[in-house]
Amino acid sequence: MTLNRRLFLQQAGMLTAGAALLPGALQAAPNTPKPGLQLYSLRDGMEKDARGTLKKIATMGYKEIESYPGSKGFLWGMSPSEFKSYLNGLGLTPISTHTGIEPDMEKYMNEAAEAGFKYFTVSSIPKEMRENMSGFRKVADEFNKYGELAQKSNLMFGYHNHDYPFTEMDGMVPFDTLARGTDPKLVTFELDIFWVIAADKDPVTYFNKYPGRFTMAHIKDRDPKDHKVSTVLGKGDLKMTPILGAAQRAGVKHYFVEVEEYGSQTPLDSVRASLAGVKKLVF
Repeated sequence: MTLNRRLFLQQAGMLTAGAALLPGALQAAPNTPKPGLQLYSLRDGMEKDARGTLKKIATMGYKEIESYPGSKGFLWGMSPSEFKSYLNGLGLTPISTHTGIEPDMEKYMNEAAEAGFKYFTVSSIPKEMRENMSGFRKVADEFNKYGELAQKSNLMFGYHNHDYPFTEMDGMVPFDTLARGTDPKLVTFELDIFWVIAADKDPVTYFNKYPGRFTMAHIKDRDPKDHKVSTVLGKGDLKMTPILGAAQRAGVKHYFVEVEEYGSQTPLDSVRASLAGVKKLVF
């Protein structure tokens, strides 16, 4: 054994011993979310100049995007291959796209898969389908069917909440019906943290209650003066560290900033400030 080889092994042994003595330092380093953005945050810009707005998003430092169906669709007037190529050139990864409940879901799923998306996420439930608990049970059945359809396109079907699935109805929380009535192999959830809190529920409770069911989360802050209004991340009064710690333990892999209210800032400044807020989060 050479001297250099012996020294290397001795140093490796010292590092291993140190790791055993200090597990917090070497085995459980703090985590920060990889920055992702829901494109609705820059909705006016996306409508006017989608390519230019996407370039600005990449320049800011965002790495992942979640799309939504604007006036030109969730691919913003591009073909699936064009959209995928353009994002790749910017260093952006398409993770999820929001969608409504559309007549031709299979067509959109195929386009999403071709464009490189991993998740196909219904972002809202029509009012007539959520008027009572029977409606939510039917929605759960529909979600399972969409999940089967999505798998044929090598996608995972998801659901993003607002406040209404967490507003009690007949002594029950509709989200529990959606979680228990859907197959984990077919349906995943994207928890919008702010909207859970707006419904006077605790997101940590749900992350703990349904581990493995959440792969995505929306992160935004709450206006200290009006708790029913969201604000730029880091400008509000939500304590995000325990929430995101629970999210990670529950299996969340993708965190998307969403700016719905700009306050006195421009949309671009709001999105930029939210990214700075993300980078300060450690959990």
